[in-house]
Amino acid sequence: MLRDIAYSLISAGYKIPKSVEEKIGRFSYQIYLAALLKKLRINCVLDVGANIGYFAENIRKLGYKGQILSFEPHPEIFPILQKNFKDDTLWRGYDLGLGSEDALATFNLNTYSELSSFLVPNASMPKTVNSCEVKIKALDSLLDDILTLVPEPRIFLKMDTQGYDIEVVKGASKCIDKILCLQSEISVRANYINIPSYLDALRYYESLGFEVADLFAAFRNPEGYVTEYDCLMVRSKT
Repeated sequence: MLRDIAYSLISAGYKIPKSVEEKIGRFSYQIYLAALLKKLRINCVLDVGANIGYFAENIRKLGYKGQILSFEPHPEIFPILQKNFKDDTLWRGYDLGLGSEDALATFNLNTYSELSSFLVPNASMPKTVNSCEVKIKALDSLLDDILTLVPEPRIFLKMDTQGYDIEVVKGASKCIDKILCLQSEISVRANYINIPSYLDALRYYESLGFEVADLFAAFRNPEGYVTEYDCLMVRSKT
């Protein structure tokens, strides 16, 4: 793959601009993801932490034609998401977060909406500018909705919740067997207070029967060190 070629060039002493390396990495990820969705015959994508719908729009461009359910609790961002999915009959959205139980929770709004979280950012992150109470639901409580839309779901669970991914999975105990693949943003260096470490996250997902398929750098600090990975995991023996 292009990513492997780039690493070979770097090892041979060639200097590749960081912007080019990042583009190669994203392209490699997209090609791999498209092949994985097809291989696993995924027919239902749960887009948790959807923001305005970047991920959903991207997988449509990659050729995915099945059902998409997007979840976004940010009150200012969800209306933009609605506009983006209004013409796609197999894409719908929910203005709530997912977690381990049905509840109300404080959502910390960041200047950069993608960094808003149920967790509090640490000193190295852009500061929270406001907060609000939002609804959280357990995925299990939405199972009937999913089964109505997709009677025999083969689910890909994509999570980008800024540290809340494990709580999302904890709320899916009754439907975990229907999740064939998941993507979780795992933290190597803590950007939020009390965020689970990447090792704890991997151990938890593995305890549920998932194994690592691949890791892609999601964010690097100014020194070039990876702070977060997008971790793709597949249910064993799918």
